[in-house]
Amino acid sequence: MKSPCVRICRLDADLHCTGCGRTSREIRLWSSYDDSTRDAVMARLAAAGFPKEPSGWDAA
Repeated sequence: MKSPCVRICRLDADLHCTGCGRTSREIRLWSSYDDSTRDAVMARLAAAGFPKEPSGWDAA
């Protein structure tokens, strides 16, 4: 399963992960999202400069 997680799992004051940029809700629901929803979130994150370390992207 694709994931932007880079194992820097800390939420900021707005409840966004400082490593991958996902919201706490997106993190919680990630495994229930279909591929197109995950792709849309990952595109939004990439446009915002996430993840902070490219090694977190799963090419599969």
